[in-house]
Amino acid sequence: MEPDKKVEEPSIAYGTEITSLDQLDLTKLYSYADYFKWKFRERVELIKGFIYKMSPAPGAVHQSVALKLTLKIGLFFEGKRCRMFFAPFDVRLPDSKKQTDDQSVFTVVQPDICVICDPGKIDNRGCIGAPDLVIEILSPGNSTREMTIKFDLYEENGVKEYWLVKPWDKTILVYVLEEGKYIGLKPFTEDNEMASPLFPGLKFKVGDIFITSYQAEPEAEQGNIVSEPAMAYGSEITSLDQLDVTKLYSYADYFKWKFEERVELIKGIIYKMSPAPSPVHQLIFGVLFWEIQSFFKRKACKVFAAPFDVRLPDSGKQTDDQLVFTVVQPDISVICDPGKIDARGCIGPPDLVVEILSPGSSKKDKEIKFGLYEENGVKEYWLVEPADKVILVYVLKDGKYVGLKSFTGEDEMSSPLFAGLKFKVGEVFE
Repeated sequence: MEPDKKVEEPSIAYGTEITSLDQLDLTKLYSYADYFKWKFRERVELIKGFIYKMSPAPGAVHQSVALKLTLKIGLFFEGKRCRMFFAPFDVRLPDSKKQTDDQSVFTVVQPDICVICDPGKIDNRGCIGAPDLVIEILSPGNSTREMTIKFDLYEENGVKEYWLVKPWDKTILVYVLEEGKYIGLKPFTEDNEMASPLFPGLKFKVGDIFITSYQAEPEAEQGNIVSEPAMAYGSEITSLDQLDVTKLYSYADYFKWKFEERVELIKGIIYKMSPAPSPVHQLIFGVLFWEIQSFFKRKACKVFAAPFDVRLPDSGKQTDDQLVFTVVQPDISVICDPGKIDARGCIGPPDLVVEILSPGSSKKDKEIKFGLYEENGVKEYWLVEPADKVILVYVLKDGKYVGLKSFTGEDEMSSPLFAGLKFKVGEVFE
């Protein structure tokens, strides 16, 4: 947690050698002149003068991911002008006045990996100025710092590309600086090829960098071999076992299924859903639904909660049952066009969709549904991540999703589409 904002010069003289973190007052403001003389073993970073403790040593998973990324990135930059460095490596970021003397620099960070293309920024103490690419590997102890404090820090200092690597769900979030603000790309998940927008040719399979001991729960997809189902449309289906999950089905089929298992259809393929949401999922859902429903009370837009069928016609926009091959059940949908609502749910894209992630749905929601909602014109998409208490927000711009800053902890979550829809993120995860 960030210390109190009252800042003063430290009482320790610059010439005094500090051998223990306990000698320092963590509410004080320190500079690189102080930092450079600290001789204690604890790893710390300075951000705008405040001391932030780092993990004493990265865990095995972090180390493995860092090593694989270092090898792939290092190989790409071998023989090129840009240089790659990995932690511990000090990056000093001058403030807005751009003064670089030690007593005027109040930010020193140690990114997991950074790439620097300007050799004039490199000296014998690390780097002075913003790297071109920064990569941070998240862990439960640092996710808030990397996704909020460092996000803002790298953005305002001009780091052109920022990756957030999440080992627990095998995902890489990529942000690119455009006109001084970070724009988030579609999340890269383990089956994707990761490609750097800044460095063409820097690409690799995301799954290759994550160790095998982190096995995600199997997704519902059983393969992409699609053909017409052998079951007649008029037959009543009372068990999922009656269906061939490698076949292609339409809403005409879906509407006649009478089994208890919850499923979604995405482009004709059956995806199993969790039989019942976990208590954590339910609690988060309850808070979010209350916040959203309270905002839209007495407004034209309507709020719906799962199970609520959203039928998404294909590019031909044909809406008869046998020609609709996608039926999903978002956790929360907001629909502002009453013409889309009928007795069986919604036909066409909602304006806002909220999905709360779980181990079994993370890949589907971040990759498959992300692409689905984007191509169908859902204007705003929230991905709510209970594991690290984060809400990722994507807004449709020129037919593509643009990711905003991740909302965590003490942030106030604010909808870009619906002015006035806002709440404290921390209250969602209490």
